[in-house]
Amino acid sequence: MNLIIKDTISTSKRSCKIKETPSQISFKTIDNPMLESAAKERLYNSLGFDEGKMYFAHLKGLSESIEKEFSYSKKYRVLKELYKQGAVAKCKTQNKERFTYFVLPPSCILKYENKDKVSQFLEDLYYQEFDWQWKGFIEITLSKDEPLIIALLKQFTEKTSEVIGDRDLKEQMRNELSHEGITMKESYESKKKAGRIDNKIFFEFTKPFDDFSEESSGYIAFAESMPSAEMIVKVKNRIQAILHNE
Repeated sequence: MNLIIKDTISTSKRSCKIKETPSQISFKTIDNPMLESAAKERLYNSLGFDEGKMYFAHLKGLSESIEKEFSYSKKYRVLKELYKQGAVAKCKTQNKERFTYFVLPPSCILKYENKDKVSQFLEDLYYQEFDWQWKGFIEITLSKDEPLIIALLKQFTEKTSEVIGDRDLKEQMRNELSHEGITMKESYESKKKAGRIDNKIFFEFTKPFDDFSEESSGYIAFAESMPSAEMIVKVKNRIQAILHNE
């Protein structure tokens, strides 16, 4: 149960970017000690001290040094709590028999307000360090899927996005999204959540026990960086069917 570590990051960062217009990050802002201090305090208050410390260390690219401070049992407890709170997801590895933890954006765990400099600071740190994660075909299990769906829509929608989901997702989207090109269809028969973003990114999440569990599993497919044309067609057709036949 390892988190994605720096050795993987150093190789993967050379991969091509997914977004056509990646976030323009101000390094002057990222190196601001006052913002960093405020960001740590917000994470500690939201996640807990140890959890906030580990999460922030990953945003700064210092995860290995922080994890050395924790015993195996403490690291396991902290990661388990970060998963429960929605700060990380479980991501299947290539052999499909094991998983690693996948760091999720700060917007999945923090409530943002307009012109919130601390929140923007954390988002900039995240996409500077983890922009490489968002490519190809990602299979993940989440404790909460709504915050991630909203984070994906915010970060990647350039023109139009289409989503199907339940009433809770619809309400959260109404409160947190302002992009005019995002449309939502409420599903009354299924708790499946699915969508497409600019016809380039496709996602689907399903709860295994519907009313008895918050945890859900699914995938995010970044079509432009997927190696298999056959797989891209399958994903597009599946999401199209869910969006328009449910």
